[in-house]
Amino acid sequence: MMLSNGTFRPFSTLTACALVLGLTACANTGEKPDEAAAAPAEAVATPLEAPAPLSVDTDKHLKTPHAQDYVVKPGDTLWDIARHFLKEPWAWPEIWYNNPQIKNPHLIYPGDVIAIVTVDGKSRLTVKLSPRMRVSPLPPPVITMPIDKLRPFFAYNRVMDEAQIEALPYIVDSRDGRLVIGEGDTVYARPMKDAEKVPYTSVRKGARLTDPETGELLGYDMIHTGDAQLVRAGDPATLFLTDTRREVMRGDRISPKPADPFVHDIQPSLPRQVVHGYVIQLHDALTQVGRDQVVVINRGKRESLRPGDLLEIVQTGATVTDTVAPDRPKVKLPDNAIGTLLVFLTYERVSYGLIIETERSVKVGDQVRTPQP
Repeated sequence: MMLSNGTFRPFSTLTACALVLGLTACANTGEKPDEAAAAPAEAVATPLEAPAPLSVDTDKHLKTPHAQDYVVKPGDTLWDIARHFLKEPWAWPEIWYNNPQIKNPHLIYPGDVIAIVTVDGKSRLTVKLSPRMRVSPLPPPVITMPIDKLRPFFAYNRVMDEAQIEALPYIVDSRDGRLVIGEGDTVYARPMKDAEKVPYTSVRKGARLTDPETGELLGYDMIHTGDAQLVRAGDPATLFLTDTRREVMRGDRISPKPADPFVHDIQPSLPRQVVHGYVIQLHDALTQVGRDQVVVINRGKRESLRPGDLLEIVQTGATVTDTVAPDRPKVKLPDNAIGTLLVFLTYERVSYGLIIETERSVKVGDQVRTPQP
């Protein structure tokens, strides 16, 4: 509970529920929607282990230690809430308090009240525990990122090396011999003699992904041209194009869709070790991108990056001539942090990230690194 001095002291979920005479459930218990309406007041959430005390000064991340409470609205994302309280969105994992009295405490629902509390002498953000009547199922929880925008990135393997590409079947021709092949057309591909009737995608080799520091070829950014279903296996096999994103061409490769599509949310975290890399590719852009757009970076699983890791975006300071000094030396200006990147898809040597906050355009060559307090 919240004491008069603003200090947070956990109290029993059962006690909170009992305050409304058995007709209510506690805020944000985290049950599934069909369970929430029917759950009796005695169904107490299993307490989770409280997080270890923080050693960092969390107050420095807050815009003000006395910010007004925030009532979560339908359609909010995690970053809408973070911008209300925090100077830098990447500080969310440090500031958020997983209240051990709430089941699934990382889930936030419309109607929840987010407040600044004091835990072990440090300012934290958490859901205010307060009894409220449940007359309908819980709405969907607040998401970290726009899943619908990013789901296409999980429809096929976006990064492949030369050997993986060469091992895939390829389109030989269309049934009608058309120069432009698209949705509704029938195509022939080989070798697919023993192909199974599973969903397929057609892909094309895209940009080379090269490490700007070492010159290492990290793979190819594959271009998704369409979706297909197998009509008949053979050599060549017959496939029907059910959907196309752009023109399909002879030579495009046929790849099975991933068996486990992306249907879950990602919880923000900080990298487990120090990471420093670069933006090496922009998605669907030529020279620059901004908020809610996607970039590729030259760091991945081998640097222990995970989906949900937050990285700081940094623009390298220019090197200029000092026109006042007698010998006119070259002076390197400081690097400037300009935004935050959320890693959402990782490969061995590269990752895809969503720009969740930026004050300037992001370009190839900009740095990404573990956030620095």
